[in-house]
Amino acid sequence: MNRILYAAITLAVLASCSGYSYQILGTANGSALDEKQKLYLRTIDKDNAIDSCEVVHGKFHFSGARDSVAMALMYISGSTAGVPVVLEEGDITVTIGQRAPSLKGSYYNDQLNIFLKSHDSLQYQMEQLQARMAELPHKHSQAIMDGLDMSEVELELMQESRQIEREAMVLNAKMDSLMASAIVSNADNVLGTGIFYLATRNYPYQTMLPWIVEVMSKTGDTFKNNRYVRDYVNQANMNQRRELGLEPSQQGTGPAQAGE
Repeated sequence: MNRILYAAITLAVLASCSGYSYQILGTANGSALDEKQKLYLRTIDKDNAIDSCEVVHGKFHFSGARDSVAMALMYISGSTAGVPVVLEEGDITVTIGQRAPSLKGSYYNDQLNIFLKSHDSLQYQMEQLQARMAELPHKHSQAIMDGLDMSEVELELMQESRQIEREAMVLNAKMDSLMASAIVSNADNVLGTGIFYLATRNYPYQTMLPWIVEVMSKTGDTFKNNRYVRDYVNQANMNQRRELGLEPSQQGTGPAQAGE
């Protein structure tokens, strides 16, 4: 009897060690999410939701158990966007606002939070440049109304436009560097493929951008054999061959979900 009891306890302990439980405690600030709006949770390797909840008084909650760490998205029905979160052991706190979400409470979510904040900072700077560029036609029209010397005005506006373009090129390079370094440094864990998925999932056309080429040159088989990464790269290479006339022209298809 003691042997049977010991065996049962051992199996129970092994079973408990093979998986983990997670809890997501969320807050939606301002009008980020409407009251009673339904949120869904899915892992990025699947199309179907694994859980759902309602936003009540600006709060929402997910919990569950899994056998492996996974990148997931929290999203509303019909939306192509979503808030990323890593499903791992612990109490994960998520704050959703008008810009990048705040994630904390577990190792990978803390690391993902650093990446999201850094990317959002660069994105905000890019939006400021775009606003400056959009203001140039208004400045031109205002100069005409004010009766200014248009030859001088147009020269100044051209110089400003070129300056904005130079600043945009620098920001784009910083974004590419951030993306590549974040993926390469996490190529052997869920963040590597997860960030790659977040960066490319809405691309209308699969292509080997310079930062993707850099990532592929610096990562090993663990990353490259991920199903989403492999399908994206294969499709991008196919698209390139079609552009060169080496393959029949055909509309590209999107890569698979980001499963292993």
